[in-house]
Amino acid sequence: MRRTRTIAPHNSVLPAISRVWAILIAALALCLASCARGPLDDGVLRLWKAAHGETQQDWDALVAPFERQHGIDVQVVPHPWDGWDERYAAAFTGGRPPDVSYMPEEFWPRYAAAHRLARLDSLFPAAVDSMRALYPDNLWRLGQLDGRQYAIPYLYVSWQLLYNRSLFDAAGLPYPPALPDSPGADTWTWETFLEAARTLTRDIDGDGATDQWGFAWSTMDENPNTIYPFLWQGGADLLNADRTANGFATRGLVGLEFMLRLASEGVVPEGGMHTDPSALLFQGRAAMAMVPSTLVRTYRRDFHHLAIGAAIVPRGPATHFYEGRGSFGNSGFWVVADESPRRDLAFALVRYLSRKEQVDTMMDISFLFGARLDWQPPADEPLLRTSVAAQRFLVPYPLHKRLRLIHSTVRSEVQAAMLGHKTAAQALAHAGAEVDAFVAHP
Repeated sequence: MRRTRTIAPHNSVLPAISRVWAILIAALALCLASCARGPLDDGVLRLWKAAHGETQQDWDALVAPFERQHGIDVQVVPHPWDGWDERYAAAFTGGRPPDVSYMPEEFWPRYAAAHRLARLDSLFPAAVDSMRALYPDNLWRLGQLDGRQYAIPYLYVSWQLLYNRSLFDAAGLPYPPALPDSPGADTWTWETFLEAARTLTRDIDGDGATDQWGFAWSTMDENPNTIYPFLWQGGADLLNADRTANGFATRGLVGLEFMLRLASEGVVPEGGMHTDPSALLFQGRAAMAMVPSTLVRTYRRDFHHLAIGAAIVPRGPATHFYEGRGSFGNSGFWVVADESPRRDLAFALVRYLSRKEQVDTMMDISFLFGARLDWQPPADEPLLRTSVAAQRFLVPYPLHKRLRLIHSTVRSEVQAAMLGHKTAAQALAHAGAEVDAFVAHP
């Protein structure tokens, strides 16, 4: 409906101003009331996902059949990882969350605990029950909090060792084992790994400075993806079994002392404080590096002149805990906003994206691993065989709504120990006390 504009006579300036304020106040009240009603219901289904290399065009093609089938516009927003927390916190607390979101296992519990995510097993019990058989039990359970299913597994990424075969050949060393049952796997331990790293660390030009490192490793990553494995291999987890306190302040000493040993023996660049260790691998200046599986594509595209192999991580002393080879793996899930005005269609989109053919398409684009049991990596990429075979070594994060606060604390304390500002015991004690305070917070 159109509205006509009323012009006030020349002697009605104050009443006119009053009417303007009244209109503005009414508009503000209308806006606030609208915001209070929850998500915008304009016939669009919204999906947000931090991108792993896929583009808007990739998503448009992927969801087009779903749009035609259901007669709805699916608006996909692939966005950077930077600013993730601010973006989602503003959307959910502001009452305008995306209908469907992609959230890793350390992200979504915070929103589930705040009653912002739909309990999928309550809303769609038969469908959720039928989906359970499609996934490994460990990944499926990572979508549960307090016995309720909030999240559906979608993908995961694995961190393993890549190594330069030419540098191993030049040093006369055997290649590290590619698979858990490969010859030499039983003797591929911290000690044999360190011995190989010593041999592969060299001063090439004789100027007294190291030019080639045995192991490109650092504590400087934004997330401690290369720190945690040594804690796990030494027998320590991030939280205790009931998620009420830290799990590393005492048992983590073995792992941290081994990290300090890598630095003190000079087999890692810059004493474990290098800002881009994987670059040294691709420059031919490092023999081994612990990297995510996604870098396999980078290698094939940009550094195919190198002879690169993949290996399982060495075994630490805690053979009771993931066979002593605990390594980092990150899983991602689909969740549905509890405030979504069309939760049925949102979950239908999750089911559609979780079909094998859709997973295959997206995994070919992103070079990540599909969470489904029947997903297989590209047959023409042997380097990914190691990551798939080593799934059993991937240590899941303990689900806790405040888990993400732990990472920066652990990383900074480990860095303090690497720099010699604290002893290993002091660093772990300080990190443990801070983590205890985090997890005790209601």
